[in-house]
Amino acid sequence: MQEVTKYYHGSKKPAVEKLSLVINPGEVYGFLGSNGAGKSTTIRLLMDFLRPTSGSIRFFGSETDAHVTNVRAHIGYLPGDVSLPKKVTGRELLTHLATLQGSAFDTQYYKELTERFETQLDKRTDTLSKGNRQKIGLIQAFMHKPRLLILDEPTSGLDPLMQEQFYICINEAKQRGAAIFLSSHSLGEVEKICDRIGIIKEGCLVYEGLIAEVIKSRKPTWSIRLEKISDIALLKNSPHFTILRETKNEVIVQPTLPLTKALGELSKLSVVAMDIQHADLEDEFMHYYETRKQS
Repeated sequence: MQEVTKYYHGSKKPAVEKLSLVINPGEVYGFLGSNGAGKSTTIRLLMDFLRPTSGSIRFFGSETDAHVTNVRAHIGYLPGDVSLPKKVTGRELLTHLATLQGSAFDTQYYKELTERFETQLDKRTDTLSKGNRQKIGLIQAFMHKPRLLILDEPTSGLDPLMQEQFYICINEAKQRGAAIFLSSHSLGEVEKICDRIGIIKEGCLVYEGLIAEVIKSRKPTWSIRLEKISDIALLKNSPHFTILRETKNEVIVQPTLPLTKALGELSKLSVVAMDIQHADLEDEFMHYYETRKQS
């Protein structure tokens, strides 16, 4: 995806603007953003459900459009809200999809997936719970061993055991050399399985980097409880601390000074308790997303 911009009809503001993304073989790319940031539009553009206003989208190093059959055959897609045909069983649906795959379909791998996800294959899809519909959606995305997986909220509705099975499938696909593009609201999940992340805000990519770099760059955070509420204002105005979150009498901060000097600054305030911890990806994301200005 190179310099892609998309305007919806009648809108003066683009849904995505000059968006460039590269997902490499054998890589899990986590795509993050708040509701309305442009994640769904990006996925629809990748799937050719929408056409860009400008820019280009290439697959597997070629100029071929996504709607061409021989490209789509190598893509596995899971939408954010799985909708399955009614009045058919999961087995009938998956068998039909397998028939469409023809010689590219791996019968043994399909069987492994249905067993791994404990799939209720002989129930009509319109009687299944959200979690069991999600399992069928995942199987149809993985079963032909695609070169590219585009997954929108893939573990939605899954219990923790099934989530672990999904992570196993992701690792297997990665080892096969598949490129995996994953949109998720679960930042813990993104941190666990992704190699790289991109953050989109108001249609623009405002951050992109390796998960390993995010982890390496983490700074310790201090949870500070104060006796005097007025001291919160002093902390907020201090150049020696970055405020991450605050409540009535508790502040989460990152010191910008060496440890001894930072503790010296705190000694001037009415600190009654303090806990030292390391920020997780959610803290990093929220701080970045709320304060970083687009270039």
